Amino acid sequence: MTTPTPPDHGLTPAELGVTASQANLDATVEAIRAYCGWHVWPVADHTLVVDGEGGHILTLPTLRVVDVDTVTETTALDPDTYEWSASGDVKRIDGCWTTKWRGIEVELTHGYEQCPFTALVAQVAGEIADAADIGGMTKVGPFEWGGGSAGSAAQAILAYRGTLDLYRLPALS
Repeated sequence: MTTPTPPDHGLTPAELGVTASQANLDATVEAIRAYCGWHVWPVADHTLVVDGEGGHILTLPTLRVVDVDTVTETTALDPDTYEWSASGDVKRIDGCWTTKWRGIEVELTHGYEQCPFTALVAQVAGEIADAADIGGMTKVGPFEWGGGSAGSAAQAILAYRGTLDLYRLPALS
């Protein structure tokens, strides 16, 4: 018998004190990450490939950078030729970024150490579990959903947009 792989988000029903299944909890986390547009937590190493914007500032799809390992634009750039901010911007000091689509690769460490809204995750996972248990519909504010699926989680998190918007990537113009 193999031991199940712990979820990359690190949350379990036992830890959160909910009766929801791990599947409902995972669906809730997946819905939150989809809504926010990035993984949010935990801190992880990723390679991001982004379009060149042609200006001095490149905005990465993250809101919390811990470290930037390398930036590649055809070749790896000297770290003295760019600066990065914790909020996800990389400034080119010696010129402008390329305009090539998928022209910049950034290896970085980003995300929050722990889930910044565990109570919200527990609440939503519990709500979709309750809806599945009774086989009916759950209503929170103007939103209604049924079952324990990812679609139910996606609908359920909408009631918490005010909190989640703090961790959501801004819309591209």
